[in-house]
Amino acid sequence: IDSPVPYELIFAGGVLFIGGNGIVIAYDAGTGEELWSGNVEGHAYGLAFSGGRLFVSTSRGHIYSFSEK
Repeated sequence: IDSPVPYELIFAGGVLFIGGNGIVIAYDAGTGEELWSGNVEGHAYGLAFSGGRLFVSTSRGHIYSFSEK
């Protein structure tokens, strides 16, 4: 998967989550199709997935939570 966001990545539930400067992008790991993206403040360095949620910590000290719904 070619992605413009190089800082952090994790794989969970068939989805590849990639974090970068000001953005997090979710890709279908099987097809490479972008599923969604979300904006964050700072560089998305820490990614964790639990209970159907993606948690993102940034270089600015913010913590974000993303879910399907």
